[in-house]
Amino acid sequence: MGLDSEVQRLRDQVANLRGNLMQVQGTLNVMLAQSGRSTVGSAGYAWGW
Repeated sequence: MGLDSEVQRLRDQVANLRGNLMQVQGTLNVMLAQSGRSTVGSAGYAWGW
């Protein structure tokens, strides 16, 4: 039972991380759109990813 609850806790953490990542990507897209860079490709280039 302990393993099941641990797996569920990890799943919840992954879901939260995915949500946070989507928020960060959305924020970056807004910032880049305001500066004339609206695509992820150019964002990767501009940020050095």
